[in-house]
Amino acid sequence: MSLLNEIRNDLTNESAGLPNTLRKALVLASELQSQELKEWATFELEGYRVADLAPIYRRLNLPVFGTFHGPFQTRMTNVIIPTTGLPESVRGFADTLVFTQNIAALEETLSSHQEVFHQTLDPKITELLGTTVAMTGGMVLFETYHQIPRSNFAGIIDAVKNRLLKFLLELQEKNVTPENITSGNAGSDTVRTVVNNIIYGDNNIVASGEEVNQSHNVVQNGNIDSLLEYLRSNSVAEDDLRDLKDAVVAEPNAPGNRFGPKVAAWLEKMTAKAVSGAWQASVSDAPAMLVKALQQFYGG
Repeated sequence: MSLLNEIRNDLTNESAGLPNTLRKALVLASELQSQELKEWATFELEGYRVADLAPIYRRLNLPVFGTFHGPFQTRMTNVIIPTTGLPESVRGFADTLVFTQNIAALEETLSSHQEVFHQTLDPKITELLGTTVAMTGGMVLFETYHQIPRSNFAGIIDAVKNRLLKFLLELQEKNVTPENITSGNAGSDTVRTVVNNIIYGDNNIVASGEEVNQSHNVVQNGNIDSLLEYLRSNSVAEDDLRDLKDAVVAEPNAPGNRFGPKVAAWLEKMTAKAVSGAWQASVSDAPAMLVKALQQFYGG
């Protein structure tokens, strides 16, 4: 049985574990010479350390709930908190939950049979929301969170299965197999196109081999000065630029567009600064801008 058929059979077999199927997809990616498929399967197996790299099917718009504390140990829970009072640049950050866990963790969560899960929001979001809502009796917003139905985890797992299956079927329709792939031929281009169209769909991720947005062409591969100058033009503070330079010097490579822990921590810090207003940048746009600039610097 060919590897393509073996993976297809796994995807139509409810008892087959998805992590093992994705490991087979890694082997297939090697045979197809597809860096894009390799990166996607690796992210799904290991998790998305940088949330902005997560595909669209891992992003859900969910209502925000809150817990209020008041005098004499009074407490109100599961209160829906409107986010319309937040600045537009912050609202999407509050409303959208990105699932970055690896597939094995999602399957383990699903196996618990718990019906609803809670995910606490960043305290900075809670602080901002606290200024937009008012409760009687001296009640103060103490915590905000998303309630995540069990079906959301099942939906992500199904999305991975469905996209991988559609990818295999599309290759079959186009008569592309590992045997007729050679470096740089039309089959290789077809695989890249199918991965981007079927796997990533309408997500804005910039995959390996794709041209980075034209606005980022001032960042030159391996040229740290061009990276810093570009970020400086986007109002990144000098102390943050120094921190990034230290991180990049310590982590000069990013195999498969996977940033090292120092660079990833810097990205998380900058996102938090955008949320708090310490960095005057749109929360919805800033993470993508930073990731794309770093990808071009690393040659992704």
